[in-house]
Amino acid sequence: MVRPHEMINMLWQPPSTRQGRIIRKEKLDRTLPENSKYYGHWGYTIYRTHYGPESDKQWDTLLDASKRQTMLAVGYYQDMPFEDELMHQRAGFLPKTWYYESQKEYSDDIERIKDLFHLDIREDPSLDGLGVHEIRELCLRDRPETQEAMAGRRFKFVLLADRAVFKAMERGEFVVKAVSYD
Repeated sequence: MVRPHEMINMLWQPPSTRQGRIIRKEKLDRTLPENSKYYGHWGYTIYRTHYGPESDKQWDTLLDASKRQTMLAVGYYQDMPFEDELMHQRAGFLPKTWYYESQKEYSDDIERIKDLFHLDIREDPSLDGLGVHEIRELCLRDRPETQEAMAGRRFKFVLLADRAVFKAMERGEFVVKAVSYD
């Protein structure tokens, strides 16, 4: 599992300059409000490929559950003492300037991670009936990672809510399919 400090470091994208083959990032204080524009978003692209009489309500429920579960997962770290994260930072041999210095700094990063979450929702009746293989082909052609800074950019996968997912919801089972591409 990615640690909060690793996630923040992936999302922090300050301006950079190139000098030959060397890329240098500007040294900006990432905690200052005026520098918040240099954070990228994170999240998932999710495709809806089933449309039926009750599916709109189910879809809204699925999206809400996905957002809530993600916030709960990130929130797992909320009440941990920052010293636990500091131990992981030290074990990763990170520069000391990256170490957390207080519980507030750590808690602020957890909130920042929550605030930067984004679901890239792809729904259109023209997608109705598409399966895993068609979604994979669509992703290879249209590259969802170009949007926001979705997980697909780094890990090459999207989430899929097809007919089977909606049927499972009718039984009280909330699942989505993960489709890899590339």
